[in-house]
Amino acid sequence: MIKSFSLCAVLLVASTDVLALTPVELKQVNNVIQIFKKNNRAQIIAQIDYPLERPEPISTIKNSAEMSTRFEQVFDQALIDKIANSKSAQWSNAGWRGIMLDDGTVWLNGGKIFALNYSTELEKKLLKQLIQQQKSELYFSLKQFKSPEIRFKTDDYLVRIDEMSNGQFRYASWKADKKMRSKPELVLKKGKIEFSGSSGNHTYIFKSGPYIYSVDRIFMGADETPEVILTVEKSGKEILQQAGKLFH
Repeated sequence: MIKSFSLCAVLLVASTDVLALTPVELKQVNNVIQIFKKNNRAQIIAQIDYPLERPEPISTIKNSAEMSTRFEQVFDQALIDKIANSKSAQWSNAGWRGIMLDDGTVWLNGGKIFALNYSTELEKKLLKQLIQQQKSELYFSLKQFKSPEIRFKTDDYLVRIDEMSNGQFRYASWKADKKMRSKPELVLKKGKIEFSGSSGNHTYIFKSGPYIYSVDRIFMGADETPEVILTVEKSGKEILQQAGKLFH
């Protein structure tokens, strides 16, 4: 099985899901705290479970070598101090999601950091730059959105999904050989997101008359499972399904 988690998935934690730490988990938490107290970059880098996702459209950090070059982008002194000065009572078990610090600033699995819901000033600046770059490369009618969700390509289509300011989602697609600066072949609005069980997998759903467009974002599956699956149904009958590959 592929082990991976979405940042949006680990954020969905209700207070009723939070449990006290077991002795083993408490030992893992204290080990992480001590590593950050030492402020030893090499030990911190080794304490991360890669790949480490960053907010779209910032690329995922695939391994320790990449983290070495991007360390300051991810960890500033404020975050290091927050972890180093945390008390064990600030950490809790959130079930399948892992162990979290406070309301999910840091997430552990097996004693290693697998997700960070924190952005340094450097990362915020980079994020703003990348989003602005994306907007400059988009067809004029698509430039307004709150945040980019995913971009992917199938054998026949190029697709992007964005979250809008009202919390709904927008789907835009082109033929696979086109650029996003050209007029999209299809634009769908008022999309919603549905999560599937405890894996972090989720689906974006868009409706247009008798058509339903579903985009499955898959974080956990077999080795051959694609990152994305695009499915189109008409009047309840599947008329298209294609695997997709993400790109930044």
